[in-house]
Amino acid sequence: MESHQLTEKELDIFCEVRKAHRLIYEYQRRMQDLTWYIKNKLDFTTYQGYKKFSAPIGDGKRIAVDNWSWDWIYSYVYEYHLGYNSAGNVRGSLIQVSDTGFFDQEKAIETNLATYKSPEESRSLLVFYLLFSNDKQLLESEWKPVERLARIQEITVAVNPHCTEIIYPIPLQNFLNEESTLNELRKVVDYCKEKTGIAITII
Repeated sequence: MESHQLTEKELDIFCEVRKAHRLIYEYQRRMQDLTWYIKNKLDFTTYQGYKKFSAPIGDGKRIAVDNWSWDWIYSYVYEYHLGYNSAGNVRGSLIQVSDTGFFDQEKAIETNLATYKSPEESRSLLVFYLLFSNDKQLLESEWKPVERLARIQEITVAVNPHCTEIIYPIPLQNFLNEESTLNELRKVVDYCKEKTGIAITII
């Protein structure tokens, strides 16, 4: 890389980068608190995380110059797997979609931001991915949240024999505080009870 004297404008950019990282820190802290709260309120058993959209960078993992920059940004799309509810007839995950810009634009290219929908036209979502069945084997075999990420635009219901899948996206701005969060959880629970006959308890 050719060395050169940094301009005042370039120094300002680094300041904006510092601000962006601190903003992402605060955002991610709130997402952790929110998903942990939902997991406990809906009485699920597990709290495990999986990076989506791009490859994770783990301890000691080899990296390459052609790694996507997204590989270092875990919060772009992230799955919080909640396991099973206490009754054992619902399996769930919360999927943090910080930016729908890629998903909203047909033929967008992951590493070309110019092909994404603009930030103003995109959304930030928390997607409930829920599978309902009284057959635990079906909850195992039909569990496919990664394959369903492209279907985050609206509420969808897929009914298979003895198993129902519900994808329920909610704008993140709807979770401003505990009252609004509980209001959204009641909507999700009521909708799922109507579609499946299976109740999720809010505790």
